[in-house]
Amino acid sequence: MEILVLLLCIVGIWFFMSQADGPFNLSLKVRNSLFQLPYLGVHFYRLFLCPFCLGMHAGWITYLIYMPTNMWLVNEVVIWSFAGGTVSLLASHYLSQPSTIVTTTIEDKEK
Repeated sequence: MEILVLLLCIVGIWFFMSQADGPFNLSLKVRNSLFQLPYLGVHFYRLFLCPFCLGMHAGWITYLIYMPTNMWLVNEVVIWSFAGGTVSLLASHYLSQPSTIVTTTIEDKEK
């Protein structure tokens, strides 16, 4: 159960950083200011467009928040980074797909 909560935390961080406006438009303002930086704005724009890339950052952030400071291990940070990238990529794919279950059910009822 704990791992599910951590994976949902990764998705939450990814969604907050990439798509949510946040409270008081805080996340939106941070994103816009990062995109307008000279020379770095393009790189931040590409980072925020890539769900795997941003998810990797959400993964290691989740790991650092979750684990006590004296137990941080480099190999686990790498593992959580890739897990975060994969989970965010799957969440992005799921959120971008229209719901086929509801469409199929409605079409079946009309026939």
